[in-house]
Amino acid sequence: MSVSCNQLLAAFLSLCVVGYEGSKMLKELLPVQLKETLASVTDNGIEVSLDWVIVRNGPGSWAGNADWDEYLISVTDRGLTPIRITEVIIVDSLGEPVPPEMNRKALVKASKKSLKRYKKQGIKVIAGIGMGTMIASGVAISVLGGGLAIAGAEAMLLSAGMGGAAGGAGILGGLVLLGPFIVAGVVVRGVRHSAVNKHIEVRQTLLPHDVVVKSSAQLDVFFPITPGPVRVQITYESEAGEQIVSLETKAILQELHLKRYELEETKPAKHCRHGQRCR
Repeated sequence: MSVSCNQLLAAFLSLCVVGYEGSKMLKELLPVQLKETLASVTDNGIEVSLDWVIVRNGPGSWAGNADWDEYLISVTDRGLTPIRITEVIIVDSLGEPVPPEMNRKALVKASKKSLKRYKKQGIKVIAGIGMGTMIASGVAISVLGGGLAIAGAEAMLLSAGMGGAAGGAGILGGLVLLGPFIVAGVVVRGVRHSAVNKHIEVRQTLLPHDVVVKSSAQLDVFFPITPGPVRVQITYESEAGEQIVSLETKAILQELHLKRYELEETKPAKHCRHGQRCR
């Protein structure tokens, strides 16, 4: 079977497009100024507050097209003894407990699994939608310039790839022209993923985490994309043993990432000849 130059060209172009997909660092943080916490609860002298949830391309984002949710949580020990936070989980709208993940690759994998699980239930998930209640409750957004441009290192790689491609254009025509684009695309994607993963490692709070008496701890916890989370659960240890504080979030986050739809079954119209009975 022979393959035309146009077919090869299309194949190479598709590889180039894939090479530039995925999350990337932003030059500037998407601005968010918190007015108050989204929700809070106090139990046995432990106060837990959900300050904000950074979702794909939403206020507070530092990476574009993120395949994860970043929960900013405050824990205050108002009791008489120190505590140790050992676990943080969220519960999604289907009642499934969702643990945090430690790196970009694990977050992406878990997010894909979550989306497939919801699809089987006939529920469509779109990352980043449904922030209206959250924004109205917790933030005042100030708009700054910049924002969504790719980072300088990626821009330089992209530029180098284009320049190299132009230089080799006269040897074998379009096929050689595309080679550097593909290489540049793979390199850029690797740089992006590495930079994003490093930022996740730096930002996240490692558990267990100690909180001294009469003080607060600020937790930064990364979860896969989790539609309509109804609860945040904090497990901690104290002199009284292991305990759990549950913070209800349904009122604030019930529409997060969710676009519900029903699968309608339509029967084909029946066409009967005159005088015949339709079955």
